[in-house]
Amino acid sequence: MHKYDGLFISNGPGDPTMCVETINELKKTVNCPDDKVKPFFCFCLGNQLMGLAAGGKAEILPFGNKGQN
Repeated sequence: MHKYDGLFISNGPGDPTMCVETINELKKTVNCPDDKVKPFFCFCLGNQLMGLAAGGKAEILPFGNKGQN
């Protein structure tokens, strides 16, 4: 945790549940002690990965990501 000042996790194609190694590394960030907390910025796939690391689950929406859901 001491080797970086913050995390930036961008978007990307694919199923976030397939990124097992990344999720396991992000769990260290989510579960770190309060005095070691670092800022993070993520969007799209990055948000899904952080959600999975925090214990959530990812589901495929029936109509894509177009607002119909």
